[in-house]
Amino acid sequence: MNNFEENEKVIPAEPTWRLKQWFPELGEEALARLRIFHLELLRFNKSMALISRKTEVHADLMHFADSVIAAQHLLKVTQSERVFDIGSGNGFPGLVIATIDPRRQVVCIDSNAKKTEVIRHLAQKMRLENVAVGQTRFEDMKEGIIECAISRGFASISKTLLMARKPMAKNGVYFHMKGTHWVREVADIPSQICSFWSPKLVADYYLPEGGHKLSLVVTSRIK
Repeated sequence: MNNFEENEKVIPAEPTWRLKQWFPELGEEALARLRIFHLELLRFNKSMALISRKTEVHADLMHFADSVIAAQHLLKVTQSERVFDIGSGNGFPGLVIATIDPRRQVVCIDSNAKKTEVIRHLAQKMRLENVAVGQTRFEDMKEGIIECAISRGFASISKTLLMARKPMAKNGVYFHMKGTHWVREVADIPSQICSFWSPKLVADYYLPEGGHKLSLVVTSRIK
């Protein structure tokens, strides 16, 4: 049983919001935008499966804190002015990245029309002028259009890199938000894919409560 399963036994009756306590460095404006995201996400989740119902009460921890920490690590190691969030069905982590660094353009990509409409609504409600939304399959995107991408809960690293071969530019970087199983996923990358990509751990990190360990992995396209 993992930490989240254990915590489900004592979860509060109402959703919690603790980002100001955990990330005061984000500032009032960014925190206010993320709070709007939180409230709208819970509202839409009543009719759409954007996040698991079991995670609604601690979405601030499981979804927001996870995305904030991963975003902070990504923003430290890449200077890319445009970041693509692939499979951004619920806006994580793309809308969080756009909130933390308004100088970066974030492009949220998903193949589901209803989910892309929700992301557009969220970006408008949060007053994020640096967000664009595209409804398309990842593998159908224009060749070489992406220099920096990130995914959370999208697919295995192998499957992601297989789909990324066309849209990712040479020397492009793809960040993968993963749990402790990332080592196995890297080991499972077929040799023919490995010849095009170089994987590396960016950071291991822990959520602010519960001791849940997560990882940010980057694969760099070498040819």
